[in-house]
Amino acid sequence: MASRRCILRFESSAPLALATHTIDLGREMSNVLRTHVPQGQMFRINAAQLQDSNNAAQVTLGAMPATSAHRAAYRRGRRLWWDMVERASVGVGNIHGEWLDFRTYLDPAHAQGSASLLTAVTHDGSAWPTGLWEYSTYHTADPDGTAPSFTTVNRNVDSYVAHLLGNHQAGGGAGDTWESVGLVRSWIDTRPTTFDSPQNVPVQTNLDPLANLFDYGDATDEILQDLEQVGDAPPWAYANPLGFNAVEHQRLCVLQATNENPQPEAWSSVSTTQVPCGLLNVRTRATGVEEGIFSLMLDVTATGVNV
Repeated sequence: MASRRCILRFESSAPLALATHTIDLGREMSNVLRTHVPQGQMFRINAAQLQDSNNAAQVTLGAMPATSAHRAAYRRGRRLWWDMVERASVGVGNIHGEWLDFRTYLDPAHAQGSASLLTAVTHDGSAWPTGLWEYSTYHTADPDGTAPSFTTVNRNVDSYVAHLLGNHQAGGGAGDTWESVGLVRSWIDTRPTTFDSPQNVPVQTNLDPLANLFDYGDATDEILQDLEQVGDAPPWAYANPLGFNAVEHQRLCVLQATNENPQPEAWSSVSTTQVPCGLLNVRTRATGVEEGIFSLMLDVTATGVNV
């Protein structure tokens, strides 16, 4: 994938109560640049600028962490979706559209529409003309086997979308088991651990004759006991990465407009923040006494590096 860069501008209100939005950078860059910017790559926010009519808006940006675990969970979900497509296409050949791509939601709020999608606007504040940006759907071949017999209802295909962070979202029942599946949660639930904590030692190592060959005192016994009990688990929560159950985002930056700096001329550096899949959680609120309209500008690069 080629690296691409552009400036995106968004407008929305900053209410007194906290409001949550989502930005899909791949979707917005595709509209502005008039070319397909795939979602499955690392995006980078180079700088940001916030302006507010009441000088009171606060905007917080969050995203999925760019750790190896989170990226592996996304790649697994993408691989299984493409495997589904290729299996179904065996008898008919390549019939999919030119711009077919695996696209996932950020979290259940994004998938269900409770976190409104912010779209890029022009210099005049009008929305950019938009094309077709569809999120991917899984169609499972697994019937619901909980009933005593396979009836017409429980043999229906279950179709669902995917989101990165948060637990699975149940469907409406009657064959609709899932509405949206959490990729990080699914990865954790199916990933075997390769170690025990504490380590599984058949006998006490310090009692073995050969282990005590050079033990002129009791020092070797104490050292071996430590080796059995210390350092046998990683220094992170390997079984529950951020967002595997609850909807948790890694905070990237907080932008604040104030009376002391009402119209900042300079861009705020956000330390070239990485945004996997270009999916941003945006939280807005007014820190003053009344609501206002804010303008958020992001200098964004689609790096071309796969998630």
